[in-house]
Amino acid sequence: MGFSNRFFAQFPTLQYDVTGSGEEKLVTDILKRIRVHSNTLDNKVIYEKYEWEDVDRVDIIAHRFYGDSQLHWVIILINKTLNPFFGFPMSQQELIKFVNSKYGSLSDIHHYENDDGFQVNSTEVGANPITNLEHETTLNDAKRSIKILKPEFITDFVKEFRTLIGR
Repeated sequence: MGFSNRFFAQFPTLQYDVTGSGEEKLVTDILKRIRVHSNTLDNKVIYEKYEWEDVDRVDIIAHRFYGDSQLHWVIILINKTLNPFFGFPMSQQELIKFVNSKYGSLSDIHHYENDDGFQVNSTEVGANPITNLEHETTLNDAKRSIKILKPEFITDFVKEFRTLIGR
């Protein structure tokens, strides 16, 4: 079962005529939405920062912190990550494969930057070339700092989520 399937397993179901034939089927009610309030996300009492390591996956982190890899959806929700495959950092191997697929080359010049890190024209004095790999590495590294709900709050969080979602 994939990440999204496990997340949506938390949602209620309903009878719905998917094809318009009059035959109703049991489907997941994906229209239910729960959002963690931004003030709550800034509360350092219930969250801690975690620096994503190259070997991490969201289910591994959930197991490490909560003792249950099935709680990966909490980390996805807390970090407002819509795509668990590209919303979190890729490993170096995945990143190289991604860059090759996207650009066809790791070492081609993506853009130029000055010494302050601002993108500039290649003809500007002090313009430094930034390769495709360097550019994508910077974007990937920006995703490494994530929030983790402290383990002592996980039971209440899951209970409240299920209450709000109608499960």
